[in-house]
Amino acid sequence: MRFILITFFFSSMFTSAHGEKVSSISLWTYPVEVIYIINHPKTGEMVIGSDYQDGCNLLGEQYFWGIVPSRSDRPACYSMTSYNMIIGADTWLCSDGTNAYYSVPHNFCLDIKTCPDNSWTLSEDEKYCIREDFPCVPDPENVSEEQALAALAYGESHWTNNYKEMAGIASAAHRRMKAKGFKSINELILKDENFAYATDPKSKNERYYNLMCGIDSPGVQLAYKAARNALNDGIDYSNGACFWDGVDLKVNGKRAYRYARGFKFSDVHHNILSVAEPPSLKRRGFNGKFYEYTYMSTSGINKTIFWKLSNEFLATGGKQCI
Repeated sequence: MRFILITFFFSSMFTSAHGEKVSSISLWTYPVEVIYIINHPKTGEMVIGSDYQDGCNLLGEQYFWGIVPSRSDRPACYSMTSYNMIIGADTWLCSDGTNAYYSVPHNFCLDIKTCPDNSWTLSEDEKYCIREDFPCVPDPENVSEEQALAALAYGESHWTNNYKEMAGIASAAHRRMKAKGFKSINELILKDENFAYATDPKSKNERYYNLMCGIDSPGVQLAYKAARNALNDGIDYSNGACFWDGVDLKVNGKRAYRYARGFKFSDVHHNILSVAEPPSLKRRGFNGKFYEYTYMSTSGINKTIFWKLSNEFLATGGKQCI
């Protein structure tokens, strides 16, 4: 399995007569396993693996794993004919699958420069990702409801493409649509403009654009599966939510929309972002009653926390999901 951590994402987007340019993404790689390299004395073949004894066997019948007292007190690989020790080298297998032996500097796992998806081209100096133009202008009015909901869930979910997270977002959006009296997700996107960040044309959310424009990116099929699950009233991983927050809740802190309106965790396991609950509001509601927080958590999946309106808030005259 290959493990890669994204340590830097592009912070700005540039447009020009030639299209768009964004800063490349730096993927930090790290050592995951000690490996050996043995050079076959006759053929020059490089034998690579994590077990020296197996490597010795791979060289053929003329080589054996053992101790030759006159040469070494430790097991090693030897030539059957000459009893010469076959010298190997220790190195690292890096998290992106590369062999650190060939890196410069030697035996280091190096950062990799890449682009957000296949619609971009990495520049020769690897500083930027360039594409001629946006592949399309998303048109929620003229796509199927399944595609619109899949794009919303894909755009709002974390790049690690967790199906339950996407499905939870899709179910929460579908519940919000019904509560607002809209006939479709398409109408929700078009008329409830501040509901989701990804669907706001000003945000130019990469993942939302990719799915709406038919770019084959990782996790797209999971997003479609999540949309179908919600539209068919399947498993609700959001557990009754109408709203959600991603890592922006942690990044924005006290400036976050949800923080200013108050929230409380119904279960500590929902707090997957390790954020602090805001102080009690003690705010007067529509009917004069007081409430301490507006939102109550319903679930926490991957990098998304799900919410519904609290019973305290509803008791002041509020309506769920509105």
